[in-house]
Amino acid sequence: MNREQAATGNLRERSDRLIASVLKHFVNLVKLTTEPIDGASASVGQAMSNKMAIDMETTALIQSVEELLQLTRLIRELIIIGPLRKPGEGEKEAEERSAKEVQNVVGLLNKIRTQVREGLVKESLGQSEFGQGAYNALVDGNKAEASSQVGPR
Repeated sequence: MNREQAATGNLRERSDRLIASVLKHFVNLVKLTTEPIDGASASVGQAMSNKMAIDMETTALIQSVEELLQLTRLIRELIIIGPLRKPGEGEKEAEERSAKEVQNVVGLLNKIRTQVREGLVKESLGQSEFGQGAYNALVDGNKAEASSQVGPR
């Protein structure tokens, strides 16, 4: 049995105990409130004793319900966040995932940078396509043609 199964069993046991406690206190509370009062034996002391017992059962019932709510919150946290990891556990996968995401972002930034550069070259040389006109002439080494298209400096 691994650690997660033991923790799950422990949570189930706690849940079962708390539900049993809530039911026990509720049954005791119902018994105390429906207890018949004899006219001859009714006294102030008996009424106070009954009131104290009802107060104690009510307090115990509220405490059991609060503990059950606390347990359900803990279970929700474990479902949403997951169990705590040991130090170093899962770091390699996180680093690989992070490196892959960084590569994706760098690729997107390079595409954006290339598009911006092409746009700037087109605007500065007055070309509709990258690699035509004066730019192409300069690249080919035909300086005379390039100077006639670009004009005097």
